[in-house]
Amino acid sequence: MHLIDKKNGFFGSVPIVGATVPIAVGSALASKMNSQNKISIAYFGDSALEEGAVQESLNFASNYNLPILFVVENNFYASHMHISERQSNKDMSKYADSFNIKNKSVNGNNVIEVFNKSKELLNFVKKKSKPAFLQAYTYRWLGHVDWRDDVDVGITRSKKELSLWKKRDCINQLENFLVKNRNIKENEISKIKKNILNKIDRSWLGALKASYPRNNKLLENVYKKNN
Repeated sequence: MHLIDKKNGFFGSVPIVGATVPIAVGSALASKMNSQNKISIAYFGDSALEEGAVQESLNFASNYNLPILFVVENNFYASHMHISERQSNKDMSKYADSFNIKNKSVNGNNVIEVFNKSKELLNFVKKKSKPAFLQAYTYRWLGHVDWRDDVDVGITRSKKELSLWKKRDCINQLENFLVKNRNIKENEISKIKKNILNKIDRSWLGALKASYPRNNKLLENVYKKNN
């Protein structure tokens, strides 16, 4: 949960809800101040919008015209609460509207729609050097504290609701699109799936066979020494 990869433009993830959003805004501010012509992208969930730091991030980005795209994955659940228990309506774009930020809402389970709307907003951010906001409606299959879809502490969901969203699975939708619109054969998709599963199996077996880390590895990469 604490990862960073500056080489690929990933400036960190943390387990605190919404905590990466002001970091992304800071990155956008630095880019603008240094005339780097770069943009930042911040991903977060619908419950993060209830954090004061995220609200101030939207306000700050709008007020100073910062090149950043805010992406909210609206799956209707915080850790243990449905959105109806926290908000007057499920549309989170209202926050973008309140800060005068250009925004779009999409079916988050439709990869093609997400791609097209993201591209449109990214072009806007690059051209205007202003923030934009993308809301992707989706759904969380699993519980917050368990790997099964039938265990979700504090949340009551109907089997009908869960079944409906499973039928909207984004991977299946993309497969159907490729078969119908890109002349991709179903046997080709099966080969792709098989290759992915084989790669996962090899990685899993490799991890099981790997030697246990030595004690002196505990402090590596924890602190960076100044030159």
